[in-house]
Amino acid sequence: MGPLAILLLLISCAAPTKPGLPSSHDLSPTPARSSLPTEVVMNEGAGRGDLLTVMLRIGMDGEEYPFILDTGAPGTLFDRSLESKLTRLPLGIWTVQTLNEKQKSAVYVQPALYLGNVPLVTGKLAATFDMKQLSSAIGRPIRGVLGMDCLRHYCIQLDFEAQRVRFLDPSSPRSAKPGTPFPVTFSFLGEKPSINHPGLMGGTASACEIDTGFNLDGEDDLGTFHAINNGVGRIPSCAWNGDTYDDLLVGNSRSDNRLGLRFLARHLVTLDFPNRTLYLQRRRAGPLRTEQATAEGNAAAQSALNFLRNLLSENRLPGWSAGDEPATRDVRFHLDLPNNALCDGLWKKGDPSVYHYELARASKSSPWVLQKAWRTDENGKTVQEYQMPTKMP
Repeated sequence: MGPLAILLLLISCAAPTKPGLPSSHDLSPTPARSSLPTEVVMNEGAGRGDLLTVMLRIGMDGEEYPFILDTGAPGTLFDRSLESKLTRLPLGIWTVQTLNEKQKSAVYVQPALYLGNVPLVTGKLAATFDMKQLSSAIGRPIRGVLGMDCLRHYCIQLDFEAQRVRFLDPSSPRSAKPGTPFPVTFSFLGEKPSINHPGLMGGTASACEIDTGFNLDGEDDLGTFHAINNGVGRIPSCAWNGDTYDDLLVGNSRSDNRLGLRFLARHLVTLDFPNRTLYLQRRRAGPLRTEQATAEGNAAAQSALNFLRNLLSENRLPGWSAGDEPATRDVRFHLDLPNNALCDGLWKKGDPSVYHYELARASKSSPWVLQKAWRTDENGKTVQEYQMPTKMP
């Protein structure tokens, strides 16, 4: 998931960089209640390791295409395979910058987009983008990105447990938008929404972007976690807005704080953009997972535990000596990356310390390798890190 998570940033970071072109920002009014789309079903894996997509139609075309619903994207993008459904001649060329590459993208007049039978309020311009790499990484075709030039006109509720996307009347009473309210501010030209709040690692309150196109729990500029894969860090738990959350994956940023889809999916989310308010109703401490992911995680945890048991029986487990007896307690594992495991709790009888082990393997069929070992006190403070042997199985 680490390399995939980095790849998924490309849409959230996509932005026109060539000066002189008109903005796709649209100041048209909020749509009337009668013209709001009906409730739609989100894809099964949304917030469970997959991005959130909705099925859209282009103009009067009867075919539906999967578009990522991305509050981190300033404008709407179309896959290049859909160019024939746009106007015949592009208006110009934008350079779309991503974390991995730059693409020269054609700019078109934004075509009408329909969610069900309801036309969406959109911006005036849209660009094309080759989404083959993104589709390959996700494992399913992606044909476009629905960005803030459209989303900013709506009050959208994301119910990940019910797997529903609802378009609410922004003039309805606040009671219809449950959860804690957070005032939303927009960046220049209203392109990206953020709240004034510390990131997941704490610190001073600042602009924290709300990014449904970012497939981790978030991104933090403090960088106080242990990176496990391509700058992605695993945090066993954190306190945010008075609540505790478990099993977080956070990207290390030099300057940005953001809340991503994996964190948002732990809540009932209401994005009331017309009234510039985000509502979060916490529903769970841990991340959502599909049944398949849960089964695979249980199998990986059992495999990793067997590996640690073998090291213990061979007197090669760092921090343990011959004669040490394990306490009878549940062993905690975090396995959000398929071939990375964090054993977040081993105990000895008569010892209040907690022993932690980080393991990795090349593939599901490969043996585990111990990468890091350390001991914490009862308050979670690291008191000792163990040096790894030069050769580990």
